[in-house]
Amino acid sequence: MMTDSANIVDIHPTEYDPNQEIENINSEQIRQVTASINQDFSKNYVRLTIKIPQMKTYLNWRTLSRNTKNGVTTKAAYNENRVYFQFILNQGKLTETKYEYSSREPFHGLIEYNKSYFKYKDERVIWFIHKAQSW
Repeated sequence: MMTDSANIVDIHPTEYDPNQEIENINSEQIRQVTASINQDFSKNYVRLTIKIPQMKTYLNWRTLSRNTKNGVTTKAAYNENRVYFQFILNQGKLTETKYEYSSREPFHGLIEYNKSYFKYKDERVIWFIHKAQSW
């Protein structure tokens, strides 16, 4: 069976600190991205689709999943009412660009961190955030 998902290694719960600032990064280096959130009350996950312009993917035949060709997810964190996602496109090149998404969307329930995962498509990262119980 061919799957198109990748496990998330760097997902962890966070405590929100409004005084916390990102060090050594100014607002010109980080671009905000848009996302759509789908919370289906009959399923055990929240689907967050994040649009990353110019991101390309390839099929990894060994794991039968799609991986990013020109980018890397650097941070993915959430708690019960806040989500934060950071992605670097063309890392280490002159055209390196950092993208981030942050939201205060309530997820109406506890989250299971070890069961969440990403799916990559051209110009999109789909983040499945697994809920501990159905709503």
